[in-house]
Amino acid sequence: MKKILVLASKAEDYIYKNSAKTPLKKEGGPAFFIKKTFDALDVEYKLAKSTSAKVEIKIINKEEMGRIAKEDKIKIPKKIKESSILISTIGPNSFNLNFLNNYKGNVFLDIQGFVRQKKSNKFGAKRFCDEITGIIDKIDILKCNSKEFKFLPEKVIEKAKEKILIETKGAKGVRLWKEGSRLDFKPKKIIKTENAIGAGDTFMAAFVYKLINTKDIEKSILFALDYASSYLAEINRT
Repeated sequence: MKKILVLASKAEDYIYKNSAKTPLKKEGGPAFFIKKTFDALDVEYKLAKSTSAKVEIKIINKEEMGRIAKEDKIKIPKKIKESSILISTIGPNSFNLNFLNNYKGNVFLDIQGFVRQKKSNKFGAKRFCDEITGIIDKIDILKCNSKEFKFLPEKVIEKAKEKILIETKGAKGVRLWKEGSRLDFKPKKIIKTENAIGAGDTFMAAFVYKLINTKDIEKSILFALDYASSYLAEINRT
């Protein structure tokens, strides 16, 4: 039986660096980076079927800003046999989270897609994700970055901190809330790179892998930080 069901968006990324008018087209989306990480770590998983999104990304002064040009759709299996679900979407319309009310396993949610504007011409546009408030009790681990954290409803933050809330802070490392207590972790090595696309998804996949195998939150955070640093060093060489 597969251990992890991955509900993640596939995408074609159109990347504009600085003032470039012609984009670099690459395969991307959370599904691409999660699959790459899980395959490298020999994780047993199932990737849900989906259509592909189109995402435009601007990288200006090493800062990434994206917008959805075409949305994706992820198909929820009628019967879920996996004991854990990893969720990471491009946008809020990939699927409806309400199916989690009937799911009995562990849920790891990267909030990134649910705080992104559904339709906007503005790169990096975000919104409050009110729809997660009703199902936050079903989320075992919630992950966001520092920008996304600001768009979480207060009730969601309070509930998530009672369980496990992970805030990634780029080169500054990771902030973890575990059963109300806060811990900070710094990467052993800071990788300087113009392009960090996929680092968050790589971190999350590595964290889930280690957590399922060790049940140790702190060791899993440290492992994921090291793994994400290795990923950044790899893409920095290419």
